[in-house]
Amino acid sequence: MASAWPSRLLEAEAKLRRLFAERAADDAAVHTAVGEVERARSEVRLVHLLTHLKTRDLLTDEQRRIYHQARWGAP
Repeated sequence: MASAWPSRLLEAEAKLRRLFAERAADDAAVHTAVGEVERARSEVRLVHLLTHLKTRDLLTDEQRRIYHQARWGAP
């Protein structure tokens, strides 16, 4: 399921671009298309962050320390 979200985001972005490329964009169509893009984007972000949480539990304390320092620049 997680791998489907990036595809949905790309499809939604492509649909939005097509609206303008085909000169079919109006207020309602753009509003709907942007809503679809942002819903897909938020799902991708959520999957990304939840994966961080799951991965964190697999690491040792030392690995978490190294990751945190590399990712956030702080101990």
